[in-house]
Amino acid sequence: MAISGRLLQMATGSGKTFTAVNVVYRLLKHAGAKRVLFLVDRNNLGRQTYDEFTNFTPPDDVRKFPAIYGVQRLSGNAINSATKVVVTTIQRLFSMLKGESEYDAGNEEDSGFNPTWQGEPPTVAYNAKITPEFFDFIIVNECHRSIYDLWSQVLLYFDAFLIGLTATPAGKTLGFFNQNLVMQYGHDEAVLDGVNVDFDVYRIKTRITEEGATIESGEDAPYVAKRDKLTRQERLELLTDDLTYTANQVDRDVVAVSQIRTVLREFGQRVLPAAFTGREEVPKTLIFAKDDSHAEDIVRIAREVFAEGNEFCQKITYRTGFTKVTATVKNDDGTVSETAEWKRTAELTPEELLANFRNSYHPRIAVTVDMISTGTDVKPIECVFFLRNVRSAGFFEQMKGRGVRVISPDKLRSVTPSAKLRDLAGGKALPELTHALLQASDPDAQRDAAKGQFGTAEPTPKQIEMAAHELARDAVTPFLKPALRRGILEIQRASEQTMDRHNIDEVRYSGFDAAALDKARAKVTDFQAWLRDHKDEVAAIGAIYAGTRPLKLTLADLRQLRDALAKPPLAATPTQLWRAFEATAPDRVQGKGGELLADLVNLVRSALFPKLTLVPYRDALFERYHQWLQDRDADTAFTPAQREWLDHIAAIWPTASPSNRQTLRAAGSASGEAWGGRTRCSAIS
Repeated sequence: MAISGRLLQMATGSGKTFTAVNVVYRLLKHAGAKRVLFLVDRNNLGRQTYDEFTNFTPPDDVRKFPAIYGVQRLSGNAINSATKVVVTTIQRLFSMLKGESEYDAGNEEDSGFNPTWQGEPPTVAYNAKITPEFFDFIIVNECHRSIYDLWSQVLLYFDAFLIGLTATPAGKTLGFFNQNLVMQYGHDEAVLDGVNVDFDVYRIKTRITEEGATIESGEDAPYVAKRDKLTRQERLELLTDDLTYTANQVDRDVVAVSQIRTVLREFGQRVLPAAFTGREEVPKTLIFAKDDSHAEDIVRIAREVFAEGNEFCQKITYRTGFTKVTATVKNDDGTVSETAEWKRTAELTPEELLANFRNSYHPRIAVTVDMISTGTDVKPIECVFFLRNVRSAGFFEQMKGRGVRVISPDKLRSVTPSAKLRDLAGGKALPELTHALLQASDPDAQRDAAKGQFGTAEPTPKQIEMAAHELARDAVTPFLKPALRRGILEIQRASEQTMDRHNIDEVRYSGFDAAALDKARAKVTDFQAWLRDHKDEVAAIGAIYAGTRPLKLTLADLRQLRDALAKPPLAATPTQLWRAFEATAPDRVQGKGGELLADLVNLVRSALFPKLTLVPYRDALFERYHQWLQDRDADTAFTPAQREWLDHIAAIWPTASPSNRQTLRAAGSASGEAWGGRTRCSAIS
């Protein structure tokens, strides 16, 4: 799949959309672009993108972007012919390509890039109204999701140059762009440049979170509440048996109210005082819940724990303030069917709640599932709280990015009045101090400073030296304060680690844990008991029990034994049994076995006679073969050709069928009794 495009990787919160707007302006003004498409995966990102275009002022023009080039965010399935920039979701674009005149905006609230599509992947046919040449450039925002597999046909329909924006490119994203990653701007660089702020991780562990719990029935069986996830109606049910649930079932199958309350109380009493010293109010906090029902529980308990009203903590999801109403309707053909629609039941929509969280004092805590997970910009957030497992490193980076946005002191104080920046340099942030030091030692910066200071386009070396002296003095002046120097040293000590390259480590234990050892012992014990119970039923077991030599077993006998072992109650393979012996008695197991049918013989012998060493059949055969050669002084007894033939027989003997073994014996006999023959082949087998 060949495409023409470039991929830009920028840290979450570092301004991907702002960068894209700059790119679009240059493409329209300088590159001859006629129309640009900006694709998003849901409505709130479309609104945010449209706002970015609306508020953008080009560096070479005093007018806003829309006054120069028309921008349209699609709310219907029609594109204005005068529009230069089209902002839409990929869901609506697919609908338009199919020729649909209308599209339900409710379908644009959930992410279209996430793999929730049912059935075959979307297919796209030619549309005369939206031809493949309709757009010159397509910019895809948040392109770490499934747009490059499930929705790829929508992109490939257009003969346009693609520009992908992401903070966490997955392998399929890089593959789609043929690894054409043209820009990488990481979080560390963004922090150094003052574009993002750094972060610390605080972890809270509880017993139920780690282990789950058991509700005991006891002598007086208790009643437990059963709650419907959708309607949240409860009923009581008598608990007759103990109910044990795991950590993975918490908040999905079982709601442990105490677990949520314990975590939130710890957050309020320990985390906030430690991380936000001197605050009078809870910093703007975003909590990620497992699902909508879990979010409802968190909101209710958070209000109780912090003794605050409804405005303090709000749930912000795509369906906040809406209730799903199901109605029965009669169709024209007389049949009856059910319809469902979301009706508004609250004053504020999710967008209005999000605007309040961004711009107002309340709510202090927002609880979401995925509406504010990726792309959404809420700069006042200072704390991101995960009450769910995050198994994707990319998704963690995206969600973490909600809390690393830079915000001006005045805007932060407008929503969090008691916030203190604790600057140690007279209002300057540490990245500014770092930048000033770099500028003072930069020849280009020194030259530019001299131009401005002396009003000349070509400053003399003396003027450059004087300007450099001024830059250096301004850069080092803040560091003359002892308090600042002590503060920097404290930050260094807190963020540094000691690298020990002197002590040599050693492995104390490497193997199975206690539970796995118990399971292996049980398997060996069950195997021994099974052999005793079936020695008269399975021919191979009886022959090995008898201990006769040579052991006369056919491949059919060994297959019968293998098939019997595979059936319940033992249900074990030779390889599994070998590993069980290896785990329980590693000192008397030599090598890895269980792959050959012949290994069953030694497995049975080891189970019947525990003092025997368990050796793979192939290894035991080679050992006897080399001993046989040594006893006969093989270097002088056999010619090179004869020795090569013997080595070949020994190599293929373990896996040879009875007929092939008979052929090998005959061949050995025909080669002469002097160097082996039938007797020798039998001796080493």
